[in-house]
Amino acid sequence: MEASDTTAKVQLPPGVKIGAGRETSATNTQGVVVQGMVFPITLPNGSTTSVFIPYSEIHNTAEVKRLIDARVQAIMAISG
Repeated sequence: MEASDTTAKVQLPPGVKIGAGRETSATNTQGVVVQGMVFPITLPNGSTTSVFIPYSEIHNTAEVKRLIDARVQAIMAISG
C-alpha cells in the first residue's frame, strides 16, 4: 500500500483549472456505492469535464493527481 501524502498539493497540467468540489456518491467498478467528491475541470481549449474522487482516495495526493491527469489526457485526446 502506498503511503498517502496529505501535505502535498496536486499540480494541475498547464492551462487546466479545477473548480469547487461537491460531495456526492458513485458506483465503483465492483458495483458498490461509495461516497466522495466530484470536481469540475476546465481544459485549456475550453472543454469541461469532471472527476470523482472517492473518500478512500482523497488523502492520497498521488492517486488524486493520477485520476485528474487521466481524465484530462483522455478528453484532450478527443477534442484535440
